[in-house]
Amino acid sequence: MAKNNHQFDTIEAADITLAQTQSEVTPKESTRLKPLSVYIIGILCLLLIALAIIFTSYYRGSPASPTADNDKERSAIPAPALPAEQEVAQKAAQEAARERTTDEPFKRQQLATQRRAAQDILASVMEKQRVLESRQVSQWAGEDYKSALAAAEEGDLLYRQQDFIQAQQKYQSSDTLLTDIEARIPPLIADSLAAGNNAINAGEATQAKTFFNLVLAIEPDNEAAKLGLLRVETLPQVIDLVAAANDKLASSDPTAALASFQQALKIDPEYQPAVSGAASTKEQISNAAFQNAMDHGYQQLQGSNYAAAANAFRRALSVDPNSNAANQALAQAQNELGQSQVRALLSVAINHEQQEQWLEAVATYNKVLAIDNSVVTATVGKIRSQTRATLDSKLKSMIAAPLRLSSPGVHKQAKQLLVDARQIQPGGSRLTQQINQLQQLLIFANTPQPVTLISDNTTAVTVLRVGNFGEFTEKTIKLKPGKYVAEGVRIGYRDVRIDFVVGGKVVGGKNDSGSAMLIQIACRDAI
Repeated sequence: MAKNNHQFDTIEAADITLAQTQSEVTPKESTRLKPLSVYIIGILCLLLIALAIIFTSYYRGSPASPTADNDKERSAIPAPALPAEQEVAQKAAQEAARERTTDEPFKRQQLATQRRAAQDILASVMEKQRVLESRQVSQWAGEDYKSALAAAEEGDLLYRQQDFIQAQQKYQSSDTLLTDIEARIPPLIADSLAAGNNAINAGEATQAKTFFNLVLAIEPDNEAAKLGLLRVETLPQVIDLVAAANDKLASSDPTAALASFQQALKIDPEYQPAVSGAASTKEQISNAAFQNAMDHGYQQLQGSNYAAAANAFRRALSVDPNSNAANQALAQAQNELGQSQVRALLSVAINHEQQEQWLEAVATYNKVLAIDNSVVTATVGKIRSQTRATLDSKLKSMIAAPLRLSSPGVHKQAKQLLVDARQIQPGGSRLTQQINQLQQLLIFANTPQPVTLISDNTTAVTVLRVGNFGEFTEKTIKLKPGKYVAEGVRIGYRDVRIDFVVGGKVVGGKNDSGSAMLIQIACRDAI
């Protein structure tokens, strides 16, 4: 091709200029108009040269990338320099294409549109290439990445041949492959982290490190991968502690084994052999504690130590709250304990009744019924004790205030109370004593007692609710036991008033002996 010495204008990568008017055709272009036969022969030669260029490019590598049209370079797809003969042939093909389209502005515009569309897709391809290479794509998707680049290179070849539609398809194929590769990143990171953790749990430090390093190659700031590498560094120490724990388990020392597991977990809380080992050891210790508590409870139950048995079963339930056996055993112990407490309290209540301590008996029966309200003995005993307690309270009230018996209403109540008390059999020594005391008080309340009034024969004396006795020096009257008031009146003197009790201590009297009571009343303070 060098011997022909034909000169071809270089085809620029810029957009093709729209059609020129006839007057704008340069002299150089007009000289290309030759006879028809020469023109046809020239066209055929150019076509043969173009086929030769395509054949040579297929086997020897693509020419320069079309990204030169955008004033960019693609470092990932290098374009080797063309031999001089190929360059001449390519220029000839481009010149022929220009000649074909010189007078076809519509087609030239279509080519320009197709060319820009191809460039847009190529820009997306190159951006994805940049991102993937920053994530070390060759380490985890090398073959697919090569396929994507090969499709882009085929697009470059078609682009240089100005077959922009086919170039778009190749670029789009490359872009799709790169998109698919990019979409693998999140699941690849997750799977690699999981695989690294599984390798740690299997004791494969080298394999785990490989997975974590792959994640860091894709995502250098991944904290989980960094933590994984730190776990790899402590893995030998953790493995030794777990091995020691298993040895202690084999020698029936679960407590010491649990301590070793816990030491391993302090170093690596996520090491699954330590996690599962600690959990199973805790369960073993708990099972032993549960069984010991149950055995102790049954022993205490057989020995009638019901409170101790109940406590033991409660300890078992603190280990396993859902244990049916422990719940049933606790219910049995509590029932036995309740029955024993009922028996003891009933004995105490009966003793209170025998001692005629009725209020204490009522309180004790209430304790029995609080434990088991179906105990008939306690129900009946409570009613009986309440009745006796009420009677005892009334008797004590009457005996404690004998002067009230002088009142007809109170006297009548006291007599009825005596009737009720005498009907209770057996009554008991205390009731008998209370009956005798009240009976004597009733007799005493109806027996008038002598009372001697001493005056100065100038004071008019009156005993309220009894009568007016006038002026005297000494007068003896008989009064029933009770409270009385004596008044003295004298003209020109201050009145006097004396309260006194018959059958009790005299207030203002001179004595309170069992003989006739002396009441001295006279007005002596002149006004």
